[in-house]
Amino acid sequence: MEKFLQCPALVRHFETDGDFGLPNVGYNDFHTVRPGRSFYMQKNYTWHFVLSGKGTLEMANRRYHISEGDMFFIPPDVPMRYYPTTEEPWEYVWFTLRGDAAARYGAQLGFSLQSAVVRCCAFPSVKRILRELFEALQREECGYFGVLSVFYRMLELCGTDRSAGEIRGIKQMIDGSFTLSSFSIEQLCHDAGISHAQLLRRFKAAYGMTVIAYVLRKRIALACELLETTDLPVRSIALSCGFADEIHFMKCFKREIGLTATAYRKEQRGKKGYLPLAYLPRL
Repeated sequence: MEKFLQCPALVRHFETDGDFGLPNVGYNDFHTVRPGRSFYMQKNYTWHFVLSGKGTLEMANRRYHISEGDMFFIPPDVPMRYYPTTEEPWEYVWFTLRGDAAARYGAQLGFSLQSAVVRCCAFPSVKRILRELFEALQREECGYFGVLSVFYRMLELCGTDRSAGEIRGIKQMIDGSFTLSSFSIEQLCHDAGISHAQLLRRFKAAYGMTVIAYVLRKRIALACELLETTDLPVRSIALSCGFADEIHFMKCFKREIGLTATAYRKEQRGKKGYLPLAYLPRL
């Protein structure tokens, strides 16, 4: 297996100030470097890229088994430990993040205390760019601003890929749960490990509508289908589609379709096989 660098470890330290900075960046090859296994806490955030091999992260009462192509993100003041497997010791690169923006960047990448490990979808490109950076650091041809530039490039690559895949996954979660009376945006955010503001911003950017509007469209489209194809009472249809009560359903239905549910059902009777295709979400 080709080594990422022809040395077991490389660390560069930088003096930083302002609202955000990278105090250090480093590389370790645990075929040679001796790992620690004790729990400890750190004072800054760290973002790690696993370049080869496997290991384990234990943090916030969770254990993650990590392999090549994974990233993990550790916040300050949280007891944790991470270490390589004996059979396939890992190589990884890390960036230390200091300042108020660090938590925001972590969230942008999809990390949280409940989800500390994320797959790097752009891994081949990321690994190539990191190799170029560390080879330049070895030759003393790269300073702090070169490292900072690469960091923002990593943020762009990993954040873009993560955002697209994450929002597709969240949409699938909505599609599978919008009929539940217990469905809520807050629970969706908790289950997906994303903040409320991020969910609203990313979902609208991806699909051109808010989460609430999408859920309503899904519920109304299902209600239209049930009104056309079943003899269920309106109240039963309302509850089956995730509405809390019949009155709320009737108001929403009339606003979206322009007819009451009863009038819609009468109008569609006789139109064999009809489905409201113009209204069904195409997302």
